[in-house]
Amino acid sequence: MDMTLRHGALFTILILVCIAFSTACMSIDSYPPPNGSGTSYVDYHRTGGIAAFEDHLVIYENRTATVSRRAIPAENITTKFSINETEATNLNNLFRQAKFLELKHFYPAPYEGADYFTYVIDYRGYQIQTEDTGVPSELIPIIDELNHLVVSGCGGDVCPIP
Repeated sequence: MDMTLRHGALFTILILVCIAFSTACMSIDSYPPPNGSGTSYVDYHRTGGIAAFEDHLVIYENRTATVSRRAIPAENITTKFSINETEATNLNNLFRQAKFLELKHFYPAPYEGADYFTYVIDYRGYQIQTEDTGVPSELIPIIDELNHLVVSGCGGDVCPIP
């Protein structure tokens, strides 16, 4: 077999392999739905405000969640709950719509403030921190939903607002 023909065949195979890999990479979903495992896919902290909130919500891939809040005088109260498949899908879609994985890691408040909230959102290992008045519009629906889950997960007076 002629060397030029052999090199041409190898080059063609190499090009086809590269195309196959690039096509496979493009089809990987950056925002897959929860996979049912016990690892966390959302870890959310909200601190600050006039009442010195200290809330922590963790949602696991199997749709179980824990929420803890600072109680009076200084201990934390933690509760466990589950979110249904629709809630998990809707939350995941909020991250997709916000293009969360493309946002910057830090959005500070443009001006200092004494009673601002600080929000730290970790979605599958990608973390963003922001503060009141600096929250980008893309994150507002996510923060609203996470705050809703903190309150609904507490079930009223199980972990009351301080």
